Amino acid sequence: ADHTPSICNTEGRELQKPPIPPTVPDDERKRRVFADVDEFTVTTHKRSLCKKTKTERERAWRLWNRFVTDVLQLTHKEADKVWFGVCQNKKKSIAICKSFLADYTRYAKCRRLYIDGTEEQKRVPTVQSVVTIIALWKHTVAHTDAVVLAKRRDHDSNEDSDEGSEQWTLLGNRGKARGEVIQWIQSTLAQKFNLICKQTFEKTEATTDDVLLILSTLWERAVDIPCDPRYRVAFYILVLIGSIGLRPGTYENMFYRQVKLLVVRDPNTKQPMLVAEITINQNKLSANKIDKGANIVCLVTFVAIQALHDDAFETEFSSFDELLQRPKLEDVDYIELRWKDGMQEKPIFPLKYYKYLELWNRTWLVAGNRNTLRPYALRIGGGNKIDGSLTSAIRNHILSHNTMSHGHCPQSKARHIPHNLMSFVFDSTSEDDSKLFKLLASASLRRDDKAPLYPTAATLETFENREDMKALCAQRRHFREEPKLSADNREVKQLTTKIGDLRTVLSNLAVKQARENYFAEVDSLRARGLSTEDMPAPLPNPFRCSFGPGLPAATIIGTDK
Repeated sequence: ADHTPSICNTEGRELQKPPIPPTVPDDERKRRVFADVDEFTVTTHKRSLCKKTKTERERAWRLWNRFVTDVLQLTHKEADKVWFGVCQNKKKSIAICKSFLADYTRYAKCRRLYIDGTEEQKRVPTVQSVVTIIALWKHTVAHTDAVVLAKRRDHDSNEDSDEGSEQWTLLGNRGKARGEVIQWIQSTLAQKFNLICKQTFEKTEATTDDVLLILSTLWERAVDIPCDPRYRVAFYILVLIGSIGLRPGTYENMFYRQVKLLVVRDPNTKQPMLVAEITINQNKLSANKIDKGANIVCLVTFVAIQALHDDAFETEFSSFDELLQRPKLEDVDYIELRWKDGMQEKPIFPLKYYKYLELWNRTWLVAGNRNTLRPYALRIGGGNKIDGSLTSAIRNHILSHNTMSHGHCPQSKARHIPHNLMSFVFDSTSEDDSKLFKLLASASLRRDDKAPLYPTAATLETFENREDMKALCAQRRHFREEPKLSADNREVKQLTTKIGDLRTVLSNLAVKQARENYFAEVDSLRARGLSTEDMPAPLPNPFRCSFGPGLPAATIIGTDK
């Protein structure tokens, strides 16, 4: 008998030893083991990919297949042999891959619309930067390694010998040819097609003033930013959360299970207060209530309002006032306002990234800014603010990287340094200019909120006289007049969508041109000491608005600060 003393855990339960499997397995167990051996022998482990990466790799693979079958007219087996040759560093195989990238660079074009000149549309090259081709090459190689080369590795591997199987990869230390092609892209291909080798955008941070401008404009100028009220609230909350410096992917598509609303006792006033605790992967954010008359940066208020709108609370509350007044702490300091059953896996801020980006760009435009600002500027600005203010451990936890990578991250490479570097060199004793350099770091410094937002009526009329617009309208009339051609009106709906999209693109081009002319004119007038009062007043929205009834309420929220 085993007389080894038992061990108890902190709850007093005896911890049992793991049972020893029987030496001779029964028939069922033996059958399953051999089935597993067969399965694991032929099955190659595949890395799980995010949707975006998977889509990009599949697109790259389609482009490769189209090139080898349509242009080179190779069979699938012959195309696979090309990759085997690349693994063996054969010059011809590598040259075929290079020709694929050169062919894509040469012929990849898109349709671009014009509102000036004789041409309404023109096909222009889409590849301008080496980054585009390097990304295409990496996605193609990764998909090839997971599909073509993985099968070859499985075929060559066996129990007796695995000699030669390891050569069939283009990743890791064995990816010599992969690196050689990347160097060729950066040198030879870039020179051949005059591709840009430098970064094509400027890394700009969103300062505190920039974030406040976005949040206030979202509400105060709601008439010029029409959208579903739920999208407006979701965008507001996600901008606030993103301003901390978190990775954008960590707070997209948040669910109710990631959010807790708590009533806690304020240790200073001893009064109950509402707190939102938001779990963002490994990061937790607590936002304290800022009284009932909340200002524009109150997060917890809008979380509570969203939950009230969704009827998400286990305890029913008829209003926000009741939510604040009804819970009683009595002799405890903490109450969690729980969600209803079934709410845990429902999204609390349902805003897809494309809609988030649309609202971001529109709000930034309405605020009067001249250049676009990437949403990633929130992370850069947040990272700059917490760097040096928090310990490196907490900073790394929030920014989701380690100390070694911090020096290489975008947060440490922002375009503008908000300090007077000359004062450090010469020990300047002049007055404090920190506010000046803080202002200079703002991405919205050059804004003018009187810049045009809409095309003129005359410009809109010219759109209807374009040949491409006339052709689409004629097709739609044809299907409307011949019901037999479109029994379910599908073609009519598709053409209506195309017409609407064309008008939107043309309107955006017209507004872009009008804003460029406006900024050039007002800059010239102000530089000469002249007034801009005679400049045309901003035009009202000429388009039909789908969310008109909710816009006045949104404007009130923005002005009631």
